[in-house]
Amino acid sequence: MAIQEIHAFVVGLLCLYIFLFDEAIQEDPVWADSSLVKLSVSITTGYLISDFLLMVYFWDFIGENNFLMHHLAALYAYCYVLSQGILPYFANFDLLSEFSTTFLNQQWFLQVLGYHKLSKSSLDNGVVMAASFFLARIPGEGLLQPFVLCLWHGGLRQSQPGHLLRLGALQPLSRCHECQASKSCAPGMSEKQRWNWKHWILKE
Repeated sequence: MAIQEIHAFVVGLLCLYIFLFDEAIQEDPVWADSSLVKLSVSITTGYLISDFLLMVYFWDFIGENNFLMHHLAALYAYCYVLSQGILPYFANFDLLSEFSTTFLNQQWFLQVLGYHKLSKSSLDNGVVMAASFFLARIPGEGLLQPFVLCLWHGGLRQSQPGHLLRLGALQPLSRCHECQASKSCAPGMSEKQRWNWKHWILKE
């Protein structure tokens, strides 16, 4: 849990800086080869691999199929960013959701330390946790998803033929219509949100 806390804090701040000040991904969100995005994705990839191995080793205590699939899907996607240098805006946009993880973990720490759920510390963290959860995960991964998909297809339509070869197994997606892609992305996004609701918000 402490490693997850450090990862969320470091990657969250780095992604916010990239989102606000990295001109390269703003000008070319699909094909820009951003070293800062690769840095944040590399940190996250290392964390996901270590967490994946720990989850497999201690499966009887912390193993969960949905979480396992989440890690594998994320690692598959981030491999394209690291190996091909593509889709930096999307990777950074997704990692912005780590901002809410810090306060989600703090709620767990307070419970372990014996704080009552109506104590001032729990209530203060709960307010910030709820605000960060909805701001970082619901709008960022739900309401703004159509904008991200339009940006994705717009970037592909303006790309040179050689650029499409860098997509590899993602090439079929480039030929999908926006609404079809939106439907295919919906299960993955809702699954991630469902897990957070189940384990943190509704648990209260």
